[in-house]
Amino acid sequence: DFVRGFVDGKLIGSVMLAKHAVHKLNKGGSMIFTSGINKDRPPVPGGAVVAAVAGSFSYFARALALELAPTRVNIVSPGWVDTEMWDEIVGEAKAGYFEQMGGRIPAGRIARPPDIAPAYLYLMQNEFMTGETVHIDGGQRLV
Repeated sequence: DFVRGFVDGKLIGSVMLAKHAVHKLNKGGSMIFTSGINKDRPPVPGGAVVAAVAGSFSYFARALALELAPTRVNIVSPGWVDTEMWDEIVGEAKAGYFEQMGGRIPAGRIARPPDIAPAYLYLMQNEFMTGETVHIDGGQRLV
């Protein structure tokens, strides 16, 4: 069932990862979770479960940041990113699909992994950032 698999993989998996990883982190270390744009955009038909899980991440990270302090806990929330996942979803139509999607956002294109990676590095290096969500979406939340 899609719902159970998605909730178990994304939310429960992250909870279990945090539970077991916290004991392995160096003092002053951090955890960074990846959420998604769905909690910050208008709902779409069929997107309730994805939006609910994405929305829960904000509260999860904030609560975890308090519980695990001084370990820092943050989230990166990307918009659409050109990854291999899209090859499976839209196949050979990906280029046209991305051109259409990219034309709808202020950045004018879909992100690539190198556009997102600096957010993770920033959160790992900034010792005063915890319980926050960093949006890297090319302005996608605005439209």
